[in-house]
Amino acid sequence: MYWPRERGAPGGSIVLSIIWGWRWATGPPSVSPGGWSSRSATTRCCAPADAATALKPKLYAVTIGVSDYADEALRLGYAAADARGFAEALRRQNGGLYSDVEVRTLLDKDASRANVLDALEWLDAAVTKRDVGMVLIAGH
Repeated sequence: MYWPRERGAPGGSIVLSIIWGWRWATGPPSVSPGGWSSRSATTRCCAPADAATALKPKLYAVTIGVSDYADEALRLGYAAADARGFAEALRRQNGGLYSDVEVRTLLDKDASRANVLDALEWLDAAVTKRDVGMVLIAGH
């Protein structure tokens, strides 16, 4: 059975066609149980003008770097710099690997428990199944 069904899609529509067949026969275009019908085997898909960008995932990231600890013996030289540098490297992928890049960076005293939890909740709410989410934590 041939079932075309127009569906809305970002920037256009898609026609879904199902043709059934088995060893001794193939079904002609006809009416499906759901009321779909067709006399044409035309399949079309209208994509957005910039389909490549529309198909790229978005990147959401949280980068956390703590170098400055109260205990001087625990202080690190590069944790905050690493988090900042990683965030900058991710932002450069905007329009490249990813259609959009959003990064939240927490450094040293800004990396409080409340701020970290807030950033992780933002990440959880923002990322969809089509997107990429990353977390970088540099420190002890």
